[in-house]
Amino acid sequence: EVVTGLPFSDFQNEELRKTFKVSLIGSHKIQRPDRPKQNIIINEVKILTQNFGPIFKHLKLLQDAVVGVLNIGSHTVEMATVILSKHKGPNAIRVQCNSDSKGTRTTLPLIHNFMNSKRPGVRYNDYELDRGLQAGQIDNIRLNGHLDHFIGGVQSLIDKNWSSYKIYPLNKLTHFIISGGGASLVGNQLKVEGPEVIMGDQWD
Repeated sequence: EVVTGLPFSDFQNEELRKTFKVSLIGSHKIQRPDRPKQNIIINEVKILTQNFGPIFKHLKLLQDAVVGVLNIGSHTVEMATVILSKHKGPNAIRVQCNSDSKGTRTTLPLIHNFMNSKRPGVRYNDYELDRGLQAGQIDNIRLNGHLDHFIGGVQSLIDKNWSSYKIYPLNKLTHFIISGGGASLVGNQLKVEGPEVIMGDQWD
């Protein structure tokens, strides 16, 4: 049995969700480095939105809370507002669940320039830079000055999704989880006032 996720925008596409599920069900031959070949049979697939994952990791589901989630990935920035209850399962406020296509990969040209000035003569491809960001191997403190535009874009997404006229503005949230591979890159620069802020990571 497999539990996996899709960006919220993809999750809403029923045909895509079905195709994705069908592609996973069945027999798969895999081999990890220096390990024997294995045959994995997947019988059941449960698909959630990626922006729900951090809640399961960081909070007890059976409590009264209103949670905002900001999941900063390579390709998307996912947002969710979820009500938790002691007596029933999580309930998403769908009008405050959104997906934006401006993930951390949009910053790669800036990071190339930064790394070229830091290590002249060494060339990194996009994959290496993306992996370096996720693993915290790139000096985020010095890099942050180069990412003001990206940080501003993420901040505007927060301000829009949890603005004062929404069902649950920031000051009505009890918890706010910043997660994904970009959490360490921009999390400390974001202004989130009101809820308890929880810093997550890439594998939330």
